[in-house]
Amino acid sequence: MTAQLSKWFGWGPRECWDLPVSEITWWLERANEQAAAQAAAQVAAQKGGR
Repeated sequence: MTAQLSKWFGWGPRECWDLPVSEITWWLERANEQAAAQAAAQVAAQKGGR
């Protein structure tokens, strides 16, 4: 999970390790929301391009 957050937000490899689990969970939820929004935007763009 910390590797995914580091990649998603561009953090260094040690930044997540300093966070409490509650904050890691919060950041993971934000990343999932952003990923879902990006996926929805891609689908909408594909439908609009037809």
